[in-house]
Amino acid sequence: MLKKIILLFFILFTAVFSTGVNSSAPAAAQECPEAAIEEILAYYKTENHAEDVQTLIDGYFSDTAGETAEWFIWALRQYEGSYSFSSYSAALLRFLNNNHITNASTREKYALALLASGSDHDYIAETAENAIGGMGIMSYLFGLHLINNGVTGKTRTAQSVIAAILALAHEDGGWSVRADPSLPSDVDVTAMALQALAPYKEEPEIAEAVEKALDYLSEKQTAEGDYAAFGGRNAESCAQVIIALCALGRDPLTDARFQKNGRTVLDGLRLYRLTDGTYSHFSGENYSLSATQQALTAYVALWRYRTGKTPFYLLDDYTFAPSGEQPEEIPPSSGGVFAAWKLWTAFGIAAGTVIAIVCLFLFKRGGPKESVACALLALACMAIVAGVDIQSKDTYYSKRNIYENPISVTVSIRCDALIGHNNPYIPSDGVILASSEIQIEEGGTVFDAVKEATRRHIIPMEYKGETSGATYISGLNYLYEFDYGDLSGWMYAVNGMTPGLGCAEYTLEEGDTVLWYYTLESGNDAAVYGVECEL
Repeated sequence: MLKKIILLFFILFTAVFSTGVNSSAPAAAQECPEAAIEEILAYYKTENHAEDVQTLIDGYFSDTAGETAEWFIWALRQYEGSYSFSSYSAALLRFLNNNHITNASTREKYALALLASGSDHDYIAETAENAIGGMGIMSYLFGLHLINNGVTGKTRTAQSVIAAILALAHEDGGWSVRADPSLPSDVDVTAMALQALAPYKEEPEIAEAVEKALDYLSEKQTAEGDYAAFGGRNAESCAQVIIALCALGRDPLTDARFQKNGRTVLDGLRLYRLTDGTYSHFSGENYSLSATQQALTAYVALWRYRTGKTPFYLLDDYTFAPSGEQPEEIPPSSGGVFAAWKLWTAFGIAAGTVIAIVCLFLFKRGGPKESVACALLALACMAIVAGVDIQSKDTYYSKRNIYENPISVTVSIRCDALIGHNNPYIPSDGVILASSEIQIEEGGTVFDAVKEATRRHIIPMEYKGETSGATYISGLNYLYEFDYGDLSGWMYAVNGMTPGLGCAEYTLEEGDTVLWYYTLESGNDAAVYGVECEL
């Protein structure tokens, strides 16, 4: 009996102790942002087989330059500036050489990333001269970050950009992507405006605008400590508010205006933390690259605030010094018959052939005939390598995939929201592709379906992020993301609902109906297409 009592006591003691440890873990991570930062970096190191962060920069982040790496690079520059970013900088310049970027705020994002990597490339100054104010509020905000880091232009000054930002504020103290005063303010844009205005917070007019915006953000915080934007509570909005508070010198853990029912905005952010240290966009969902990336930036901002460093968007001990001359451009990656990997493969075949011939002579296993045979075989292999993936336009569009376990789904592509715009690629009825039944392999995704549909119906399609695991469609039928504003681009719905998953993450089932639609408001105008947006 005594043994049973002792055993029961031991079990109860263990359960209580374990519960205490688990419940204190989130608070400990909040008090120590370095732990959360290292946790996120550890995930990416593991996923990309990188020994350390420098290897991660030279590998994964350089491979995804221009796609998803930019804010990772800025965060690392502000967390540990001793890393070398030369590999990433070269990759981003290569991306810019190969792509014509017209969106103003996107250009500014790349210019900021170049700054973070230590580059003085003329692209930075040219962007500050030509892009600031080129596409609404976001181009003013990113432009002000450039100016705050010493990138000045002849046409825009800090004062003129600040005046433009203040003029776009709504009556409730917030900002939205579109200047229409009838539209509600947005949490993310308001927080991002505060981040840009933070260095001028002592100026009377700006101080008043800051307090009004903080009141708005405080009012929008939920009882759980998090925020909702574009139709749902999400991690990214929490991250943006944290960065804003730290930039203004306000502790997210102690500011009374940002505590609801004892919950802080950091508590809100951690609602989206997954067991591996990454973050989901919505609670209960899987890993989101965007949410994890923005969580990292928030923790770096908090770390900088706690350690007395400059705000997240102000680089330490940095002076922008353009050369005055255009640096030598990095040649674009070859897309011809011998791409880079083909050259290395051909070199390997040639080296292997030479070694084989030498071995034949050394071990007296062959003579001139055998050597000629080896050489001919090597040439044949090189010819095969040279011909891999070389397809004409007609060949690509006429290709038909054969599936072992096919399922049938229906795909359509529409741009009703653009009807009336003067663009030859916008059909009068908005229908680019009427409902079309196609086959894909069982277990295929929305991305697989749209690739098959556009190939079969000869519709131009461009996509990004395939190497990063965050594939998204940037253009269909020559209509591209951001062509009609910072929130414009392509989204998809399955069976009348727009999910919060990337198109390469959503697995389709037999009979599913997929609609790709062009949105002007990140899905808030989905009703135009008769679908419901979960975002």
